[in-house]
This record gives sequence, structure tokens and C-alpha cells, in this order.
Amino acid sequence: MVRHFKPATARTGLAGLRFHDLCHTCAALLIELGWNPKQIQDRLGHTSIRTTLDRYGHLFEGHDKELLETLDARFRADEISYP
Repeated sequence: MVRHFKPATARTGLAGLRFHDLCHTCAALLIELGWNPKQIQDRLGHTSIRTTLDRYGHLFEGHDKELLETLDARFRADEISYP
């Protein structure tokens, strides 16, 4: 793979781009699009979810905002329903 990848990046003006950079970009895009860690693990071929979370966990920061808002709304609805 390296013997094809390096010449290809040089020809396109992307010399220095590493294959890992593409994997990281893929993971970052999947996280931004809302895919869960298990799906990302499968896509990247990691044998363990721990590898995925150790390597890309920092990118999930703030992605629980919608989850927390949904839980908050649910609990508030329950407060209104029960005396």
C-alpha cells in the first residue's frame, strides 16, 4: 500500500499525508454525523471498542448535548404528569 500511497500523494500535492490521516478524518466525519462508537469501530477495523475510544474519544466531546436535552425534556414531562 505504501508504495502506491506515497507516490499518489506526491503527484496530487499532498506529500506528507499519511494513511492514518485518512482514517482519522473518516472517524472524525462519522462522529460528526452522529454514528456511534461501535459502528465506527467496525468501519475502521479496530478489534476493540477501547482502541476506538482511546484514539478518537476526545472527538465525542459535546455530542451528548442532544441526549441530555432529550432526557431533561422526558424528566420534565414526567414531573408534570405526576403529582
